[in-house]
Amino acid sequence: MPSLCFLERCPEWIEPVSRVLHSNAHWQVIGPTNRWSGGLFKALGQRPDVYLVGFESVDTQSLGLIRKIQRLDRGALVMALIPEDQCLLMASLQAGVQGVCFRSEIMSSLISGLTQVQLGQCYLSPECTRMTIRECLSPQPLQKMALRQVVQASLTPKETAIMAALRDGQPNKLIAQRMCISVYTVNQHLRSIYRKLNVHNRGEAVSLAFMSNLI
Repeated sequence: MPSLCFLERCPEWIEPVSRVLHSNAHWQVIGPTNRWSGGLFKALGQRPDVYLVGFESVDTQSLGLIRKIQRLDRGALVMALIPEDQCLLMASLQAGVQGVCFRSEIMSSLISGLTQVQLGQCYLSPECTRMTIRECLSPQPLQKMALRQVVQASLTPKETAIMAALRDGQPNKLIAQRMCISVYTVNQHLRSIYRKLNVHNRGEAVSLAFMSNLI
């Protein structure tokens, strides 16, 4: 029987998703938990076949968890469970997940999607597919290219490196250690990034970087 680790960022979604998962005897479910680190490290010891990660926004913790799974469990199969949001969909795909399902489709598409991901196939739920097609047919890719050029022109190489570290969910202290600079200097760079990108916090900065395909 294949095993599944269920990590959920939004507590109110734990029960309805768990109900769908346990209604199907095909899966051995590890979790659910909304404790990112504790739940992940418990699951890593059992090496689940698929990780199901539910989150609500493009932030460094959610996307950083996906990258942490991929780093600690090589070859891990990850499926994202998200609300109907184009930015979240694109960010999930760019983070390297093998499948995406909208929360509104858990009754109709979640189990079949998990099965396909577990078999090594990529999966988009029907509404994800429709949204992706609309994105591909819209003029936005050109806008993203222009946005990426603007962002790249604005940031220095060191600021771009810090943005990549933010994407991976690294705290300021770790960024400072790896770049051999002080935490104060990291904060100075962050203030410069926020000013240049016209954002207010690290979550908005990472979201803009994903939208422009910068990182």
